[in-house]
Amino acid sequence: KDYADEEVASNYGYLSGYKKPIEITDQIDILMAHWPNLNPDKALRYMSEVYPKLQFPNWVEGPFALIRPGFFSDKYGEELEEVLKALEKARDGRFVNYCERKLGPEHLIQTEESLAAMARIIERQPDSDIIIVPEQFGIRHRGRSVRRAGVYIKNTPLEFGEGSKNVGTMILTHPNRLAHFDDLWIDCPGDRYRPGAVGDFCNAPCFGFHGGKAKFDTRRVDSFSEGYGSVSGALPECLET
Repeated sequence: KDYADEEVASNYGYLSGYKKPIEITDQIDILMAHWPNLNPDKALRYMSEVYPKLQFPNWVEGPFALIRPGFFSDKYGEELEEVLKALEKARDGRFVNYCERKLGPEHLIQTEESLAAMARIIERQPDSDIIIVPEQFGIRHRGRSVRRAGVYIKNTPLEFGEGSKNVGTMILTHPNRLAHFDDLWIDCPGDRYRPGAVGDFCNAPCFGFHGGKAKFDTRRVDSFSEGYGSVSGALPECLET
């Protein structure tokens, strides 16, 4: 099913000043200010020796510095909590986690596609605390439900839906991405969430902004609005040397 009725035209965009990712060295500096034990050496080498030789689909906005899975914990929800706490600190408390204490595996899971994509990315950047991933920050899929965006992602060679831990990290290094109520809000199609501890994982995490604060919450995967867009990344196999 293509969920064609779960899409609406949208003029929402990057209102707060974000246009493309800042320099990777600056992103890494921000991450290391929060987690000084990150080792950036292999990521910097990848950026200098490999990344400049790559070509990208035109929807990619640029490279983002992310933290490898397992750096904080072997539990995904605990890793996400670490990123959300950093966001709250970075925004001087002007951040609300509406899923606090509800991010265990009974509530939050990663999609098989997201897990597979990250495994393939890590194959190209082994043993690196920081991994470099080309991404777009939501505008490509604005106005689409998570399910509808997933149809486009599935039909685009080697595009994958991004999860909430990585999206939170992208917001952490780019505070001008989500700083106004009229910014394009952000869906995280690489994860699924169920508000109760039983039943279907019928929601997906999302980030928004209201009341002067950024927020982390979830909404149904069939919800669509002109004010939301799904984040997605590009697998290295679609980047030609």
